[in-house]
Amino acid sequence: MMRRTGWGFARVAAPGLFIVALASVTAAWAAPAEAPAGPLAEAILSCDTIAPVACKAFDRALETKAAGVTPVLLAVLEGTNALRATRAAIALGLLGDKSAVEPLLGALDKPLDANVRTEVLGALARLADARATGVLKGALKSTEMRARMHAVTGLGLLRSQDAVPELALALNDGEGRVQAGAALALGRIRDPRATGPLLNLVGRAGTYGPARAAALGALGALKAEGVAPFASILTEAAEVDVAASSIGALTSVSASWAAAAVRSAFVRKGLRGEAARAVLGLGLPGFDEELLSAAEARDLGPEERGPLLHAIGRLKPLRCAPRLTKLLPAVAEDAQVDLLRTIGLLGDTSVAPSLLPLLETKSKPVRDHTIFALERLTGQNLGDDAAAWKKAVTGP
Repeated sequence: MMRRTGWGFARVAAPGLFIVALASVTAAWAAPAEAPAGPLAEAILSCDTIAPVACKAFDRALETKAAGVTPVLLAVLEGTNALRATRAAIALGLLGDKSAVEPLLGALDKPLDANVRTEVLGALARLADARATGVLKGALKSTEMRARMHAVTGLGLLRSQDAVPELALALNDGEGRVQAGAALALGRIRDPRATGPLLNLVGRAGTYGPARAAALGALGALKAEGVAPFASILTEAAEVDVAASSIGALTSVSASWAAAAVRSAFVRKGLRGEAARAVLGLGLPGFDEELLSAAEARDLGPEERGPLLHAIGRLKPLRCAPRLTKLLPAVAEDAQVDLLRTIGLLGDTSVAPSLLPLLETKSKPVRDHTIFALERLTGQNLGDDAAAWKKAVTGP
């Protein structure tokens, strides 16, 4: 059993309880490991970066739910090598095995290297277990910025309404990144008590840009109508993330406020995707030309192209298919795939002949999506037979 207050806690445990907790890992992770737990854990600790994809041993542990890896890493955490203990804490958080929660909490009772302590907090934050709520709330008072960052992240993942007052205070943290993390957490929790502190952060002179953007996003999630006057001004902010979050907030609370901001956003790089979301989400009329002109922009990236094409596919502006089809020869492969996916959904058979040359391209994704578009437009299923498609579309 354990009693916690803030940053610390008192442990009252029967002898052997820790061993029982570790033994339960084997029962929880029933799938056999491809490699013994010890060597697999050592391989994880030897990776340059402990993360999925970057660390093959870590991927193997996730895929096989390798029995015993967690106890081995916990044993390393108890050791005297601070670097290995730090890496073990990172791995424990990422593996997601909640049998590690109590041992990690127990580790904080002991003298720890500062980096190890911070990464133990990070592991508890990632594991998102309510048992760590008190410790994470206490960590908001830490002098170590990374500890405070882990705390706001973990409390946000927990959606802990009990932590709203502490997170609201963290909006005044001296480090902008902590303010941003606290705002993101409050946006996840969506408790109306956070509205006033979030509005204060948005309106405060000199607020760190990402923190202001996160606060705008949180106020949008809360549907706080008081954000509209601030957001309508901040759509012209120099920081693109602040301007985009302002449009998102307006979309959440007020169609009338959003409409004016959206029109100017369509001509600014970085905001066109958010403008398209607003048009679609609010059903704003009269934006067909803005949508198509934005989709034709030469500097369009995937983060903007996706929302624009989604909106066009749903709203189907007049003569949009021919305009999108004209873009195909001049754009990169990923853009061609996105365009073909949309063109196939628009139902305009007049563009089918213009798609035929793409059946000869070397790119398999482009060929496959050309076939998809032709199938949707014609109702026929001719596979990758270019001659058959030509005959079907243009006649003998």
